[in-house]
Amino acid sequence: MSLPDSPESCLCAAENKIECLEESTRAMKIHRNSLVPISRLPTEILCIIFSLLPSFEVLDLESSPYILSSPVSHVCHRWREISHDMSCFWSRIDFNKLTTAGVAEVLARAKTAPLYLEAEVGIQKCETEKFEAFEGQIKAHIYHTCHLSITSTPYRLVQTFEHLISSAPSLERLSITKRKHYPESSLVIVPDNLFDGIVPKLTYLRLERCGIGWQSPLLKGLRDLNLIWFQKRARIPINAWLDALNQMTQLERLVLHGHIPIRSVELSGEPMITAVLSSLTKLIIYATARDCAVVLAHLVLPALTRLCVDAYTEESIDVEHLIPFVAQHAHGHQDTEALQSLFVEGNEERANITAWTTPRRDADDGLRSSVDLPDEVRPARVEIRIMHCGTYVQLHDAVLTALPLNSISSLSVKGCKSLREEVWRGHAPKWHKLERIRLYSSAVPAFRNLFYGRSPHATNLLPSLEELVLVDVSLNAQRVYYLCDMLFVRVELEIPLRTLDLRTCTVPDCAVQFLGEILLDVKGPMKRESGGKGQARTVTDVISEKVENDGEDDGEDDGFDDKLSFHASWVTDDDDFGGSNSDDDASDDSDDDSDDE
Repeated sequence: MSLPDSPESCLCAAENKIECLEESTRAMKIHRNSLVPISRLPTEILCIIFSLLPSFEVLDLESSPYILSSPVSHVCHRWREISHDMSCFWSRIDFNKLTTAGVAEVLARAKTAPLYLEAEVGIQKCETEKFEAFEGQIKAHIYHTCHLSITSTPYRLVQTFEHLISSAPSLERLSITKRKHYPESSLVIVPDNLFDGIVPKLTYLRLERCGIGWQSPLLKGLRDLNLIWFQKRARIPINAWLDALNQMTQLERLVLHGHIPIRSVELSGEPMITAVLSSLTKLIIYATARDCAVVLAHLVLPALTRLCVDAYTEESIDVEHLIPFVAQHAHGHQDTEALQSLFVEGNEERANITAWTTPRRDADDGLRSSVDLPDEVRPARVEIRIMHCGTYVQLHDAVLTALPLNSISSLSVKGCKSLREEVWRGHAPKWHKLERIRLYSSAVPAFRNLFYGRSPHATNLLPSLEELVLVDVSLNAQRVYYLCDMLFVRVELEIPLRTLDLRTCTVPDCAVQFLGEILLDVKGPMKRESGGKGQARTVTDVISEKVENDGEDDGEDDGFDDKLSFHASWVTDDDDFGGSNSDDDASDDSDDDSDDE
């Protein structure tokens, strides 16, 4: 027993006093927070605000394996209580980021809210316990699981299928992936009795390196079906596949990536049988040109508004079979507008062509294109990419001939082999409505040669063309004079250009002034101001500067005194031409899926 004035008694008294002060401080902080204006909001309003936040609850394994960290719950005591009591706030669970205890705690907080479950399990021994816990939790909570994503080995996927025999009345999205690096012989087929065949709300299904029985109840109400590297051993006859598609009356989006789910079919004449997908608006195919042709030939798509075809082949005949079927689905009665914008890129072995039904979609602002990989913000009506490993010189010409392009008003061309001179001559007379052309550096020579020699048929060449945009072109004296000569031809034919856009080019101010004597509107290179913002320099700006500097001749030659002959051809070599865009004609083959099994 310690004396009243002993050090132990004093220490104990001090600790008690500190504890009281801390409790008092905590109470005062809670009171202070209650006086803040935002604290006057009712709990129901705060719940609505919190529900708009993305799910970011993760387990902080370094500090404690049992404590869940949340920025919202750390703001104040009231917010912590509210967030912990919101079941929807804890509904997204990634089993790879949580320990078994963490998963149990989150599920307890989620209560009966719709769950978003995700798990990726490998073959390591330490993951066996986690996988077993995952199986148990899915089985126990499948009745209120909304989204389910599973990635695992073939053996464990089959095990999981055996446990998922209860109905899933709330399931809306299902994703099943067999891990990479397993041979084709390790077959994974989604069974027909998965979830006892009762999934009334399922609208999205994604299968990667897996197969499925095409009579499966999972397919009936789908709106979005994604088959990624469909297992070859699970392929079925085309008749059975088309019959299954005819039963999918609500399907709106179909993605076939890698292997199509049907066995080899000979293409000869019109197909005898087809499937009508009256609700399908988006079709995306990445496969061999032959497989793409087979799919397109056997589908009737009266509501299609977006077609993406990414094909590869070594046989020219396969490309010849594919192109007509692509054109058949590129535009239809459901389209209220014609194809009006076009982007062309590629070389002799690759054709990338994108078309929109709205004008001027081939560039964001007339400066630089961002449509090499068209995005969801500006969805294209048709996207075509054909990789031909052999030599097929007529690749671009064949695609452009097949597509209905008579109404295009805006065109962008990238790559020296995208549109050769003979392709320009073959198609330009049909493009009567073309108002704007954007050319990357290596695409300029073929276009300029279109007006070489002042052909008597030149009056029919692009009569509506008003704007020419050069992208990342380096203009020296020789090229400027060649450009001027081409512009003079348009003037002589009484179809002059209105605008020449050089904002992304490298060109001297005196050249801009020189070109301004031919055209009313010449937009010079972007001029950097002190604030860092670029402004296009007009002819008026250049002339004003020249007037101010008339008396300041420094005696240097500007390189534009001696006009060169028109007949000296504009250099066609990409490097010699001087385009500053280093990846103008670069191959993008590296983004091909290398996981072909």
